[in-house]
Amino acid sequence: MTKVGHNSSTKRGLVAFALEVEAAAVIRVLSNRDGVPLPSPRFCFPTTVQRSGWEWQMCVFGPGEAFDRHLTWHLQELAFKPDFALLAGFSGGLSPQSNAGMAFEVIQVRNPPHTPILVPPMGLAPSAASFHFTGLFSHPSDKAKCYQTTGCDLVDMESSYFSQTMKCSEIPFGILRTVSDGPKDALPVQAIHWVDTKGKLALGRLIRDVLRSPGLVRDLFRLAKASNTAGKNLGDLVLSAL
Repeated sequence: MTKVGHNSSTKRGLVAFALEVEAAAVIRVLSNRDGVPLPSPRFCFPTTVQRSGWEWQMCVFGPGEAFDRHLTWHLQELAFKPDFALLAGFSGGLSPQSNAGMAFEVIQVRNPPHTPILVPPMGLAPSAASFHFTGLFSHPSDKAKCYQTTGCDLVDMESSYFSQTMKCSEIPFGILRTVSDGPKDALPVQAIHWVDTKGKLALGRLIRDVLRSPGLVRDLFRLAKASNTAGKNLGDLVLSAL
């Protein structure tokens, strides 16, 4: 497929992230590839990137419902309507093919009982359906049950909000995801509290949980390794889209 920004001029794009760690991973890949250091996006303070005649705003909006509120504010209050919007981030894997580190392009978002939302394909990665869930599947059996029930390859908190907002705003969009935890990977139940509503690492909560349960240190090393791989692959995928 032709890149989003190929042979375009004076157009504006948006790359939306839920978490600072996702945005930092993408910026790191862009900086290394171009040889120009770029500041990492912060909550609602975008980093602007110029590529292929496009001006891209890269911005963190926080996870889950916070993402929806902050993205809407960014579009409405700042009167910012991009020519194309991209959601990029991590997801949980549900299907046997969605192992940690794998990259996917979401072409369908399911949020029962609502009608599934179809996302125009970009042809950059294997296609996947993503299930909307605002909680955490901490055990592989929960992921397996969700896969059997929904048939979705991935699970995340933001794709449904993003796609609904883009459709209502009549903004062309795409969704790129890499898997941070595969279908057989367990997650600590505390992990859902380790990121605040601004998408930042809640370091105080993490330290508190580790002090209470020292066994979490092993999980943290495993998650960090998986996140590093997912982050690099996410950066490569986003770079291929710009």
